Amino acid sequence: MLKLNLPFGDLESLEQGIELLDEFQWFITIESNDEKTSDEKTRWAVYGGETHLLSTDSREVVDAFLFGMGLAHAHIPEPYSSEYRKEAKS
Repeated sequence: MLKLNLPFGDLESLEQGIELLDEFQWFITIESNDEKTSDEKTRWAVYGGETHLLSTDSREVVDAFLFGMGLAHAHIPEPYSSEYRKEAKS
């Protein structure tokens, strides 16, 4: 399990990172090609709403990408982050 100890608190799970990103209206989804043939690698795709953000054959790359996005958004300083969240909810 990956745990990031950050000055503002811990980001202990991928789900927490995705929840944080969704507060900024990213609407993250992760998809994989479950219907592959036996000789194909699993492919992963990350979407922000309908926008394709990332394709990879490594789930670890997906996790690192999303943790990085979460980390970047978690460091948006106040009052900008709370103001953005307030506008996003209206």
